[in-house]
Amino acid sequence: MARVATLSERVQAAHLVHRADASCSAGAFALEYMRTERAELLRFSDRPYLLDILDDDAPEHVCVACAQSGKTVTYLSKILWRLAFPQGRPSRTAIYTFPTEGDVQQFSAARAKRMIRASPFLSERIGDLDNVSIKQLSNGSTVYFKGTWTDRAAISVPADIRVHDELDRSKPDTLQIYSDRLRNSDDPRTYLFSTPTIPGFGISREWERSDQREWMWECWECGRDQIFAPMDGSVPWVANLDMETRQWRCQFCGWAIEHENVMAGRWVAQAPQNAGVSGYHITGIMPPYSGADRLLGERDKANSSGAEELWLQGHIGLPAVAAEGRITPDMIRFGDWPNAEVSDKPTYAGLDQGRKLDFIAGDGGGRIVAVHRYDDWSQVAAAMQAFKVSLLVADSSPDARPVQELIARFPGRVMLADYSLQAVTDDHPWARQGGVPRVRLQRTAVLDMARQAIIMGADGGDVFPRLPLEQERVLVGQLCASVRTIEQNAAGIQKAVWRETADDHFRHAHAYYVVASRMGTRFPPIPDFMRGPLSSSQAVDPRTGEVQTVTPRTVEELQMPDGVVGPDGQPAQEVRYPKLPAWHRQGP
Repeated sequence: MARVATLSERVQAAHLVHRADASCSAGAFALEYMRTERAELLRFSDRPYLLDILDDDAPEHVCVACAQSGKTVTYLSKILWRLAFPQGRPSRTAIYTFPTEGDVQQFSAARAKRMIRASPFLSERIGDLDNVSIKQLSNGSTVYFKGTWTDRAAISVPADIRVHDELDRSKPDTLQIYSDRLRNSDDPRTYLFSTPTIPGFGISREWERSDQREWMWECWECGRDQIFAPMDGSVPWVANLDMETRQWRCQFCGWAIEHENVMAGRWVAQAPQNAGVSGYHITGIMPPYSGADRLLGERDKANSSGAEELWLQGHIGLPAVAAEGRITPDMIRFGDWPNAEVSDKPTYAGLDQGRKLDFIAGDGGGRIVAVHRYDDWSQVAAAMQAFKVSLLVADSSPDARPVQELIARFPGRVMLADYSLQAVTDDHPWARQGGVPRVRLQRTAVLDMARQAIIMGADGGDVFPRLPLEQERVLVGQLCASVRTIEQNAAGIQKAVWRETADDHFRHAHAYYVVASRMGTRFPPIPDFMRGPLSSSQAVDPRTGEVQTVTPRTVEELQMPDGVVGPDGQPAQEVRYPKLPAWHRQGP
């Protein structure tokens, strides 16, 4: 079979074409004017697949890429080209985000600044405004570098170009705010790129709406086209890897594949009907230093630490999640009892705020009695009474005020919850905040605990009530929408996180319910006669017939208010049953 033009010949030809009109081609701009942080010319002889990305003028790009693929430098070149040559306008504005301010510092100061200074063209055009967060060209075009996880991260600046680097590690709420910044631009551009994490989340979800271009090359021995590790999973990543000889091979004839063979390929859209959103998938076979032996060596290291999914994400370029990181529909169990509207026994409950108020109540012993979606807080208040809720753990975001009103109305029976606990230091993944009805949760550990309750089902876990088909579909979909994965920060520290791939409000409502039930059953529950405002300071214990004096007139769960003492004058730390002493507040 006739051999195609060599890689160097192809890139040289492309370079000559680009040189003809540098102001009209992002590829020419990168080749002529961009420099590396080591003051070297950018060369694409070993990464020709990036030239097509540079010269693709589609208004939206979605790039799923393995680590060290060249995506960041490619899109920085594309942005600076648009700012330097603003296409018929005096200037343009770009907002370029990274996950954290630390990422901004590292990139803007250590890389972007050096690259700009090393380029005679750019260094002559950089304006007086040149710092880590803002860089302005002499024509007035400006790029803002921002993190997404800091307080008030989103800036209120109209923009023409929106760039999100490492989308999957960025804060979704902040990214949504930035999407509105392009509303008044006459030529809006959006570039999203990231190493993938989990299927259906972040860059993987954005990929679905793109034209899904995969890098296809022809085996020089058998002539058959092939794609390494496509996003749709139609070809497993092992198809091109010989695990014994640790070499790249043709997935059809087994011929040894060299890097130059792969680089002679082309981008082929797998979903051409989605024209207008260009999707690119850069996989682990494409970067110049990703030999098969090196790649598999990294896999061996990942397997030894139990983090193969990180290897698949970073080195292969595929979204991946371990089996234990999922809840699947077959794990969720339903009983033969109906979805209740009332309960004649005390229950525990969890509530998550979203478009609806998602409410789950159960007996704390494995029987979920109610799964409801309420429209307003008056329905939640009614449910507190109808289900005799002993303890409701309620999401404090986005609005804590209605929860605070419930706390005032049902003292001792409602707690605000948030995921602010950073580490688990006790035998449970929550921490009470002394003196106030608030519980801080360690997010990953709480969701792990709730998953265990779901998958155990009737064998010591949670079983849900019988639901109409549509309600069951919504519940199951939301319980399965969170996926657990391992993430690694810039320092190489790994941590487990749960990521939302779709609405998952019932997943959190159930997690809050599990916390409420575990908190309640760790200690004896507060008896009914102690609940709510009492009409007098005395009440009769229905179990003993004893008249009890209670001041103040309600008991807030187990932690007594500061200054409360027992009959012996000693500070009271817990309410102890069945012998309930006559508590009273010391002093006026």
